Amino acid sequence: MQPLSKFISAHLLFLSLCILQSCAHPPEVISVLNHVSCQQINKGVQRIQYSDIATIRGSVMLESTLNDQQQKAQNLIFLALSQGPQATSGYQLLLSSPTKVLGEDLLIPVHWQTPPENSMQAQVITHPCLIVALEWPGEGSIKFVDQLGQTLASYTNTTPATLEPLQPAL
Repeated sequence: MQPLSKFISAHLLFLSLCILQSCAHPPEVISVLNHVSCQQINKGVQRIQYSDIATIRGSVMLESTLNDQQQKAQNLIFLALSQGPQATSGYQLLLSSPTKVLGEDLLIPVHWQTPPENSMQAQVITHPCLIVALEWPGEGSIKFVDQLGQTLASYTNTTPATLEPLQPAL
């Protein structure tokens, strides 16, 4: 076999493995908020607007540094992940790494931290959540996977183009 043929064969093999293994580089996922008392977030994942972050945290945003037009132009989406209300303190969702692309799906690893067994915890209902931001073109789904490999929640871009902002709790 000629050296050029070997080179081409090797690259074709690499490309075919790349297609099967999905060699695409995953987008950067940024942890925007990791909070234990999130408001108006249900168990699972939901797409939110940048301006909703203050409402989720229980405060008011006075001025936004990122408007809706900039958010759309960058294909930037914000996702809020929650495991629902918890009976005590000690629960937390943490962004792990590395993020992986599997076919058309994006897998975002998270660590679901629970309090140690038989530990003393504040007897207060908490609402832990994790809000992440990423550039996503809207194809495939985004899956949040815990440290045991279990899918906690998944998001498919079927959200209307205009999101309704969350209303502050009274």
